[in-house]
Amino acid sequence: YYAYLSIFDVVAKLIIAYSVKYASIDRLILYGSLNLLVSIISFLLYFIFAKRQFPDLRFNFKVRKRLFKPMLAFSGWNVFGSFAYLIKGQGLNLLLNFFFGAIVNAARGVSNMVMSAIQSFQANIVIAFRPQLVQSYAEGNYGRVLRLFYSLSKISFVLLSILSIPVIIEVNYILKIWLGDNIPEYTVPFTILALLNMIVSSLNTPVSQIVHATGKMKSYQIGTSIVICSILPIAWFSLKLGCDPTMVYLISLILTILNQVICNLLLKRVFDYSTKDYIVKVILPCVFFLILVPIVPFAVTVFMPSSFYRLIVTAILCLVISCLIAYWVVLDKVEKEMLIGFIRKRFMHE
Repeated sequence: YYAYLSIFDVVAKLIIAYSVKYASIDRLILYGSLNLLVSIISFLLYFIFAKRQFPDLRFNFKVRKRLFKPMLAFSGWNVFGSFAYLIKGQGLNLLLNFFFGAIVNAARGVSNMVMSAIQSFQANIVIAFRPQLVQSYAEGNYGRVLRLFYSLSKISFVLLSILSIPVIIEVNYILKIWLGDNIPEYTVPFTILALLNMIVSSLNTPVSQIVHATGKMKSYQIGTSIVICSILPIAWFSLKLGCDPTMVYLISLILTILNQVICNLLLKRVFDYSTKDYIVKVILPCVFFLILVPIVPFAVTVFMPSSFYRLIVTAILCLVISCLIAYWVVLDKVEKEMLIGFIRKRFMHE
């Protein structure tokens, strides 16, 4: 149901974006109003579905003061963490605009749009895993929590890599198709580094999901927020020394890797697991995957001229090689058996 409504939301907004140009009234107001209408319809459809599927859920205006403190603490620390990411994003915009002007900010905007388009896939993956992870933790089934933790980490990393690697390899051609000859300076390195940053940070999402399941968020949110926001003074100092704007993205990538280490250390304080197993079963397979997959597609770009045909060949090669390497290198025995069982059930009707 969630997938169907997501498709409805995307298709409706695409139709709106295409239709607005034929409007005779203020197009910006019309565009905003129609998007608001789509959001209201989506909410009502979710609401109706929830009422039908969970008839025991009813509105109750009774005040339960005992619940206020834990709920406010949970939501408060969650907002605190989200605010740190907001400060990072808008702070970097201000820094780049102050040191280099609007052209570099335009390049950052384009790279963020590319990253956001790909990152939306991860959100759908997390939605599929989150209920199972929270339920397993609530039941005390910590073995299943650990399996879901490892699986979500690898699946998020692999799927985002499959989508990102062809874009990274063919970024010049893709941007030329999209923007023509008006590509802002630094857009290419910004896009590549932003996608690499996104791939690495995908490993942090499962960590945060377990922390959310435990409800013990204070130390985690404080620790990660400090690392996230530290990019602003470091970036300011590097730009003050005359560094290239690309340095801001390199610093962000380094801090993302550091943040992953700190997040895992903080996770151990609320959920006991083996760091060694995590490195062996998740980190090393993902690193090997990221190194091995681009080799052949990148070699193709050396021998073929830039064209739409090469883009298709690169994308297909990345998909095929990613599937093979993911199966043989990233997935463990249980995950392979589950995948084979799913394929047989779905496509072979056994």
